[in-house]
Amino acid sequence: MSQITTRQILRTSSASRNEIREVLQGLFVREFLKPSRCLWLVSPWVRDIEVLDNQTAAFRSLDPELSPTRLRLSDVLRRLMNRGTRLVLATRSEPESVRFCKALHDSVVGRLPSGSLTLFKRDVLHAKGLIGDDFGLTGSMNFTYSGIEIQTELVTLQRDPAQVASLRVSFHREYGGVL
Repeated sequence: MSQITTRQILRTSSASRNEIREVLQGLFVREFLKPSRCLWLVSPWVRDIEVLDNQTAAFRSLDPELSPTRLRLSDVLRRLMNRGTRLVLATRSEPESVRFCKALHDSVVGRLPSGSLTLFKRDVLHAKGLIGDDFGLTGSMNFTYSGIEIQTELVTLQRDPAQVASLRVSFHREYGGVL
């Protein structure tokens, strides 16, 4: 039986409405279970969006300190860095993204080893992706409420080891981090 290694999602107002949110939640649950050495989050616009719905405490076994609420991106990223993941966050220098980056940085500085968080700002940035040890989510979606819930977006989830390795090398070359 062959394993599906690539999944494409076209999210529109009438089709695949929840798929991107569900894929993101699944990827972050996977990261709690088996944290990546390095996680690249590249998005011209990034906001502190809700990415893990733990309102029923369904994910408490992943982390006993998880409160029964919807967890925001910054909280999930902070918890992953606490588990040893190095995070590379690349975004534009637009005010809301800068505010998100500063808040995340301020919440971990002095609490985590140096190098746990690398912030990369570039005004000419259009690439988008979330790349871990064994997956790559790329496409048109920014990590914003509109990107996940409103806009028409096309994303590809890649699980093929050779393709993921290629993405990791490309993101490492462009944004730093560790392989």
